[in-house]
Amino acid sequence: MKEKREEHAKRAFETELQGLWDGDSQKYNQLLDKNFWRELSGGLSISDGESAATLAAIGADTSSTQPDRTMAAKNLQLLLDRGFCGVEAIDWAAHGVDFSAIAETMENLKRAGWPPVFVFMYDEVWRVCEALFDVIAPLIQDDELVLEASVYGWALDLPAHTEGAPGEKVGGNFGVPHRDNLYAKCHTEAGLPSILGIWIPCVETNTENGCMYVVPRERDDLFDKSDDKLHPAPHLNPNFPHAHVRPLPAEAGTVFMWHHSTIHWGSSCSPYANHPRKSIAMSFRLREEAKPFSDKDWELYGRLPYTRAELAAGIDMPERLRLCTRALMMYSVWHPEFKGFDKEHLDVDL
Repeated sequence: MKEKREEHAKRAFETELQGLWDGDSQKYNQLLDKNFWRELSGGLSISDGESAATLAAIGADTSSTQPDRTMAAKNLQLLLDRGFCGVEAIDWAAHGVDFSAIAETMENLKRAGWPPVFVFMYDEVWRVCEALFDVIAPLIQDDELVLEASVYGWALDLPAHTEGAPGEKVGGNFGVPHRDNLYAKCHTEAGLPSILGIWIPCVETNTENGCMYVVPRERDDLFDKSDDKLHPAPHLNPNFPHAHVRPLPAEAGTVFMWHHSTIHWGSSCSPYANHPRKSIAMSFRLREEAKPFSDKDWELYGRLPYTRAELAAGIDMPERLRLCTRALMMYSVWHPEFKGFDKEHLDVDL
């Protein structure tokens, strides 16, 4: 009975999401109401005009994201040697970004029944994405890189000491060691990354509240063995290098980057944590000319990646809603029974 109930909920949820994606759902126009999302904000903004939300419009000081050649070269070498690297020295306040407000808004969304990925309805998260173009360009070796139409957000729960294993929730933890892609599909012939995964904690993360874990490339014998049957399923590898796993504790706003073929996973939140982990993620890739968009990409993402010019012009509400909707469709393994589409939540007196 439970399986049938969950399958029914999943089908109903997918129908709702497809309607939003197509723009023909009755709820579509309701969810374009900026005041609806402003009511759920924990300090984030939605400008009346999307162009007013960009880095240029707010006069952001982007000097901390401009590539320093020495540091960029060091990070690139770390990325190539170990499969991951991180950047901590970004002045997010100068970009008009407060990660504590992002975290609080994610909590508000979750409390109201909305998956935390809907934090991408707000301006500040798009300024983060816009600023990342300068950070990622030296690592992917392309000044004309693009942002994949694939984002997500996680907001873990603080479990009670007596609670059993929690059920999966949308925006909850995914604790299985995995690769996002085969090596052959995320590298150039020269062995450079053609796509990079980005993960940013919105609160301080540590081994108690759910930090990320990775397997360094030098300890991953199958890192570039795309044809090996265990390459896409590292959690089934009897020789999984448990002793060499590395946690990635970090301050809020730290930008972690890894190859899509780097084994990684998020850990759960302990009942002894001060606060649960909240984080956002996205991916940057080479432009179309260097990494052609395949039919499978079209089927998965539903549109071409975002260019820097698109973000600099501002992303409007319909596109933000479509992106969040598509994210839930792409992460369908976490389809929830969540109340975000309930009439009582959409008829809130704003």
